[in-house]
Amino acid sequence: MLDHLFLRFIASLKTSLSSSMLERAGLEEQLHNDMMLGDLTFETSYSLPGEASPPHVRADLTVEWPTWSQGSYRSWSLGDGIEDPIEIVVEVALRFTGLSELPMTPQQLLTHLPRHSSQTIMNAPMELQRVTVETSYDITTDGSELSAEVVYETTCAFDEQIIEDDDRVQAAIAQLTGWISSVLVQASDIPLTYLQL
Repeated sequence: MLDHLFLRFIASLKTSLSSSMLERAGLEEQLHNDMMLGDLTFETSYSLPGEASPPHVRADLTVEWPTWSQGSYRSWSLGDGIEDPIEIVVEVALRFTGLSELPMTPQQLLTHLPRHSSQTIMNAPMELQRVTVETSYDITTDGSELSAEVVYETTCAFDEQIIEDDDRVQAAIAQLTGWISSVLVQASDIPLTYLQL
């Protein structure tokens, strides 16, 4: 069931990201439906204005609407109250692409980035989950390209008061997009070496 709470959340998120002066990073927005589990997932990417094309640093956002949250929301909308939590999971992956070298370890990379957001988003902070470093080797040019990814995640929990109060949802999303803008600036300032386009 495609519940309107999820669609409202996505629409508000996109509007807030644009209002924060961030730009779509050129990748197609996607809405996935897990046919086996029923989870819905929305994916999009944003970068700072004036970035290269494709951007060296971008934020890949994944918003997940789990099937049990859909069921809880449906029960609430039918007047049965909320038994199981209504949650939307938000993942923000900072992607560094086109690196010619990674002159620091993942631990050193993290000294330039926060371990968690300073503010909570619907009572929970964005928390650092993992760091990944990848090497791609091009056999036609005999060259290699590095990329790195730093992933954060939070779970937005909705009670009846929040569901019925669009202002609280908008305020939480504004905090989230403000944090994304801030962490993108920090990521762009990290002294990394990129391949020449």
